[in-house]
Amino acid sequence: MSEKSEIVKLTSAEIAALWTSYMNINVVICFMAHYLETCDDPDILAILKESNQLARKHETELEQLFTKEKIVIPTGFKVEKHVVSHAPKLFSDVFYIQSVLQMSQFGVATHTANLTISAREDIRKMFKKFIDDVSDSYNKVVNCMQEKGIYIRMPSMNYPSDVDFINKESILTGWFGRKRPLLAIEVTHLALMPIKIIWEKSYVLDFHK
Repeated sequence: MSEKSEIVKLTSAEIAALWTSYMNINVVICFMAHYLETCDDPDILAILKESNQLARKHETELEQLFTKEKIVIPTGFKVEKHVVSHAPKLFSDVFYIQSVLQMSQFGVATHTANLTISAREDIRKMFKKFIDDVSDSYNKVVNCMQEKGIYIRMPSMNYPSDVDFINKESILTGWFGRKRPLLAIEVTHLALMPIKIIWEKSYVLDFHK
């Protein structure tokens, strides 16, 4: 960390980024507490253990920064207060690893956003490290899910064979007129919706077992 960053106070954006990161990590740790107690699949359990260690590591780094800056450490969500120890298993192991997948996706997105609003060098380096850590976790989760055949891929499509330009307003045609094939980006957005619904339904079904 440069000498300059030691004397420059954190901005409101940096404080907000650190606070929200800490709260989000606390939630992840609470989820992991129940998942680790009840997971049966050894491969998924290994992923959960690594995810929990990573979250604990990031939590400690944030607490050290708060202490150094003389900022009160947020109360957050504590396992002993918010998680019932030795509770019956609530969800399936597949749901557990899907949760870690979504947490990783969310982590990459939020840490990236936090990096772009941070000015101080040490804060930027911290969020860059967080991005790298969560990206590695995401790759391991995807590999594990693919090996188990439970990863939902996006739809396939034919590769574009030539360049085409929009020259008519018919590109916006809906119910009437000449229909056109969907664009790759449109297929992607449409595919994201049912995938989200599928996992939300799995959440409800697991909860009511």
